[in-house]
Amino acid sequence: MSTDISVIQITPNSLTATTVGAQGPAGPNTILGKSVVDGTVSDDGSILVYSGSLSKWEGTLQPRNLTIDCGNF
Repeated sequence: MSTDISVIQITPNSLTATTVGAQGPAGPNTILGKSVVDGTVSDDGSILVYSGSLSKWEGTLQPRNLTIDCGNF
């Protein structure tokens, strides 16, 4: 992998080199290739639920159609 330096800034007390590289995945607004509906989930206590009808993740405080399997005890 090669690294190209695109900007070098020299001041009396520092030297800064800014490089350009390949970006990673789309970040927190995409999970498994599906986007989050509103782009952010900011309500305290929210969870992400996948909406098959919208093909997107939604942040919600009241999940629907959710089954949690806790195993056998």
